[in-house]
Amino acid sequence: MLFLLMMETGYVSAELSTVRDEHILNIVRNEPDAVQTLYDLTHKALYGFILSITKDTHDTEDALQETFLAVYRSAGEYKPKGKPMAWIFTVARNAANAQLRKRRDHVSFEEMPWETEALAGDDNKDERLALKAALSVLSEEERQIVLLHAVSGFKNREIASAMKLPLNTVLSKYNRAIKKLRAELEREE
Repeated sequence: MLFLLMMETGYVSAELSTVRDEHILNIVRNEPDAVQTLYDLTHKALYGFILSITKDTHDTEDALQETFLAVYRSAGEYKPKGKPMAWIFTVARNAANAQLRKRRDHVSFEEMPWETEALAGDDNKDERLALKAALSVLSEEERQIVLLHAVSGFKNREIASAMKLPLNTVLSKYNRAIKKLRAELEREE
């Protein structure tokens, strides 16, 4: 039930909403600390987004590093349109997919350590097992939407943009997933 409470209240990073075109343009202008400032504003949300794709903390850390290297290298190609996070999420998705391609032949997707990270710090093993069982009833896309919302604190619009899905699709998949999770958790009790 702790996990459902986290989903319902959803922490939204205030820093994420303050990212502007200017942050990327500062990188192009070689402003001191421009990359560090962008990192400070976005790394938590990007980590959660990449983790929802790679499902592995080590791959996520590698992909996050590659994301910021790619942002640094490609900042000059960025076209200011007032939505820098959409561009950054595209770079992050590409880095995550590249990381997945690197390990495609070596790793099974059956183990998902990122799911139990939602209860990090919680010593109750039964709750973690219930969470894992509950999440197993969701499709991959539903699981990604729920975890982006609950763990990373993304708003539905941000999830839609990051996953390149219509907002209504994200809303309906999220609501359907929450109903499935509630039913599964009630069944487990």
